[in-house]
Amino acid sequence: MFSPAVDVAVICAVAVLTVALVAALGHRLTRSQRDLGSDRERAVHSALHTASLASRHLRAGLTPSGASKAGRHLRALLGCDTLVLADAAAVLAWEGSLPDTPDSRARLLEASRTVLESGRTKVFRGASLRSLGIDDDGGRQLLVCPLQVNNQTVGTLGVFTPSVSAGLVRAANDVAAWVAGQVELAELDTSRTMLMEAEVRALRAQISPHFIYNSLNAIASYITTDPVRAGSWWSSLPISPVTPFAAAATSPPWRRSCRPSTGICCWSGHASATA
Repeated sequence: MFSPAVDVAVICAVAVLTVALVAALGHRLTRSQRDLGSDRERAVHSALHTASLASRHLRAGLTPSGASKAGRHLRALLGCDTLVLADAAAVLAWEGSLPDTPDSRARLLEASRTVLESGRTKVFRGASLRSLGIDDDGGRQLLVCPLQVNNQTVGTLGVFTPSVSAGLVRAANDVAAWVAGQVELAELDTSRTMLMEAEVRALRAQISPHFIYNSLNAIASYITTDPVRAGSWWSSLPISPVTPFAAAATSPPWRRSCRPSTGICCWSGHASATA
């Protein structure tokens, strides 16, 4: 047994070490938080990361598959109860806690059509929401924003939330504009692909006359040496003017006749010579 003074000293030493360890651990955690940036910087990074996750699903445009996958990220971006994406014909994505039923989609599409016609953001609450057949229990409200591509409204972004604030309206409009931008980029990619295909077709059209010219030269070289092959090649040329001559081309032997006055020679089969 140690004396009481020694016991007290040991206890104090242990206490000091414990406090120092806790302080060092706290300092390390605080430094780690600072390394990740401020709260505002972390919020910006999180929003950009969520937007990048949604963008990869919109590369093909506003399709049901892409809209459905992007919807979950857009909902997280806005922090809403339920998010809906629709085009002029149908609801493409329904993401959230509200039941997704054919009846709910039909009513949402009815609300979407009013925004498609006006091209302006609209808030449905109370009587206007009930007129669509949508229950407003708990003060639920609906915000619908247009998706405008090349000055045309091609779809809508709908948000169900307990209360539509001015900040949510601005945020939803910004997200809708971003989605429309992604759809426009997808259309540009499609147009670029179509342009490349048109250029290939034009190049083939330019090459085709050279192919016909070379084929005619080959046929001419076989007229004297192999009339059967020449006739077969002539009849198989993919141009309509050779069709009337197919029968004559396949009836060898051929004979050359020349006009001394002009120096022009022509080839003909037995049928032409007899005639």
